[in-house]
Amino acid sequence: MKSLNSKLNVIYGRILYKFPLESNIELFSSLNIIENFHLQKNILELENSVLKIKYFFSIDEDIKKYFFWKLGILGAQIYKLKDYLLASKIYKLIVKITSSDPKKYWIFSKISKEYQLVDTLSKDKKICDALKEPLYSYTINIKENNYFNLLKKECDNLAIKELKKRIKSINQLKNKYYTIYIYKKDLYNDVYSLYSSQIKILELKKQNKLKNLFKTLFK
Repeated sequence: MKSLNSKLNVIYGRILYKFPLESNIELFSSLNIIENFHLQKNILELENSVLKIKYFFSIDEDIKKYFFWKLGILGAQIYKLKDYLLASKIYKLIVKITSSDPKKYWIFSKISKEYQLVDTLSKDKKICDALKEPLYSYTINIKENNYFNLLKKECDNLAIKELKKRIKSINQLKNKYYTIYIYKKDLYNDVYSLYSSQIKILELKKQNKLKNLFKTLFK
């Protein structure tokens, strides 16, 4: 990290001495907007300021690398704050100004949108918390039978009303969060079948209980 900072300081010094004052003002104005972006998060201002100095990237590779690094750090910081859409826009800007492979942005954008969906899901009160859990770790290779066994064990203590509520939650997951639901589709299909079977068992028990009650009453 020390060697990287040293190298960046050298590039910083080259910007100061290589270009006239007017150019330096443009460069450092853009740099200042990047440094203070987190205060207002004005993506249009950021894009306009960087596009104004794009000319320098074609004549000095070090400047291009320096601003690329600065924007990359900014994107990572915004990403950590869970503002996935904004982070995605910053990385799209990097691709735009550096002529990077658009596929790199597409992959990042896809991941950002998926994590954004997970974040939205975590706040969705219409969906049962227990059914959200598998999607919190959808990018991690956790065996699905671990979740299934937990939900199966819990299923034995659930009433018909709660089971129907959970089936509704699975349908909502499929309709509203399909992009991430697809990662755990097999698990949710198995759990859906589990809940449906349990409802039938409980309803049958309920019917038999009523039959026995009537038999007792009308003996």
